[in-house]
Formats: sequence, structure tokens, C-alpha cells
Amino acid sequence: NPTQQIGALIRMRRKEKRMTHQQLADASGISRSTIANIEDGRHHSKLDTLSAIARAMDSELVISLSKLMKITIEISDDHLSELIPFLTRQ
Repeated sequence: NPTQQIGALIRMRRKEKRMTHQQLADASGISRSTIANIEDGRHHSKLDTLSAIARAMDSELVISLSKLMKITIEISDDHLSELIPFLTRQ
């Protein structure tokens, strides 16, 4: 399930960065409960939510999420190359 894959990727990266849910919530502007639900695969996130979480951690996660999203919503390679710069803007 792509939602669970995205959640697992976010959880793994958050733990690698030694961030709590609350620290990630503060850094991303996304509520702590939403982050927990995303990580548990219980929340279908919009692109702007995932982008905010990814930016709060690093651009490497943005690329990983973009790859998962490409599989999930079948974005063409041309669209993906346009999407990555948008997501990594700070």
C-alpha cells in the first residue's frame, strides 16, 4: 500500500534525524497527530503536506517521496522532473 510506504519512509527518516513527532510538527507546520497518522498509514496526504514534512527534514526525503508518488499516481518522467524542484524550494 503506497500510503503505508510513504508513512514508513517518513518515520524512518524522522528517527534517523532523531526528531520527535512534535519537533517535526513544529518544523513543518503540520500537526503532530497528522504526522503520526501519516506514519501509521492512516492518512492520505496531499502533496503540500508531504512537501512540508520533507522540507522540514531534508531534500533527500523529497526525492524518495517523489519516487513513491510517481509509482502511486503514475506521474510521467517529464512531470516528475518538474515536480522535484518545486518540492525542494525553501
